[in-house]
Amino acid sequence: MDRKAIWNTRLPKRSKAGLSEGIIAILLVVVGLVVAIFVFAFATGFLGSAAVSPKAAIQQFDIAVSGAGAGPAVVTLIVKNTGNVRITDITTEWVNAPPGTPVPTAASTTVDPGKTVTMIADVSAGTLIVGNQYSLRVRITYVNGATEVLTATATARP
Repeated sequence: MDRKAIWNTRLPKRSKAGLSEGIIAILLVVVGLVVAIFVFAFATGFLGSAAVSPKAAIQQFDIAVSGAGAGPAVVTLIVKNTGNVRITDITTEWVNAPPGTPVPTAASTTVDPGKTVTMIADVSAGTLIVGNQYSLRVRITYVNGATEVLTATATARP
């Protein structure tokens, strides 16, 4: 055989190695189910809970006494929602103040993420003394049911 004849010779057709249409359809259904399960899990919070961050911080706690030693005082507490879950309630209690000392409160203790709330207490004469340190326990409740307890300490100042 001459060279021209060798080049013009047809080779036998090779069969295509691959997946059949049935197997491809089954794989597509399985992949679709896996994607649907992940979307459902994220939408219902199973996977999204990792992204939920209930967190708050006390930005300011101040006790201003109007008098040289003891007298009426204004207690100011500023709480910031530093997480990404709405705060639905904030309660406060004194750790070491005289019994009956009013605690700081606010008209609304619902705080959206990134926002602050200012809580004030007007304290009657002689309850808090200039130079003494007082601590406040702050209990924060979030819309998802999580809670957090923070403590702040301030020295009463004139």
